[in-house]
Amino acid sequence: MPRNLNIYFYKVEPRFDNSEYHNTQELLKNAFSFPNDIEYNSVHQKGGTVDLFGNRQTNDNIVFGTFTFIQTENIPPKQNLITKATEDLDLTDEEGLGYQTSFLFDKNTNIIVIVNRRPGVNISSVVKFVQNNFDLPVFRLSQVIKPSALTSFLNAPNYKKLKVKIANPSDISSLIDANNSSLKEILDANETLNSGEVSFEFKADKDESLTNTAVRNIVRFLQRNNETELKELKVWGDDGDNPNHLYDFITDRLKDFITVEVQRLGNFRIAEVYRQLREKYDEHRHMLIEVYSNRDE
Repeated sequence: MPRNLNIYFYKVEPRFDNSEYHNTQELLKNAFSFPNDIEYNSVHQKGGTVDLFGNRQTNDNIVFGTFTFIQTENIPPKQNLITKATEDLDLTDEEGLGYQTSFLFDKNTNIIVIVNRRPGVNISSVVKFVQNNFDLPVFRLSQVIKPSALTSFLNAPNYKKLKVKIANPSDISSLIDANNSSLKEILDANETLNSGEVSFEFKADKDESLTNTAVRNIVRFLQRNNETELKELKVWGDDGDNPNHLYDFITDRLKDFITVEVQRLGNFRIAEVYRQLREKYDEHRHMLIEVYSNRDE
């Protein structure tokens, strides 16, 4: 039975644009290539651990690899289809249920494409794994937005409304810089109230518009910080044809899908997953290189 799995695109980049940007970019390129000659330490993910699975393969500056989430807690029992009787799985203390999550990394752009599989390895665990195994300056994984949508948004002469919904906002409040003081005030208030989710909306008066710089700074910050779960990020602005065009940064993110054949024991053929990842990436590669290529020194 075929099953579609979404794949998401992220740009791995230094958090700060300063004189060390190029050096940090090169360090990140090496880290996200996950050299095979390094012994890696696993990291915790709710319910188990995350580690690399097998060796990485490199072809034409494209790295293919697979993470594995090993579930060691709350493992479900096996169950009889007819009698419905359950029985614990016979696992040792060193065993768990393994869920593989494959990825592609392009050294030309520092873009990583990750298969979205649940259960599996989440993007926050990938970041944690890298931080735990490499000594790196601070970095971020920015969601890759369709270039046409991003260009249209940045070229808009004015914006009328901004709507945001964030889960776990306390995770990013400490990262906010002076360019987003209004956002920091909102998240600080949320932390005082001990809320697990925050939503807010800014709307200009009928004949007025929001401050362009402030809107763009908030969008850039939220779109670039994967430490939080961004549930909604919408801006209404003038695209030249419609004064109230909707820019939706959730639906406008670049994503695609691969199709895998599901077997009884759930073993996905990794070579086939790599083939499809490369095929899908190549469909977007020219555009990605044009927009997201790594900077020269």
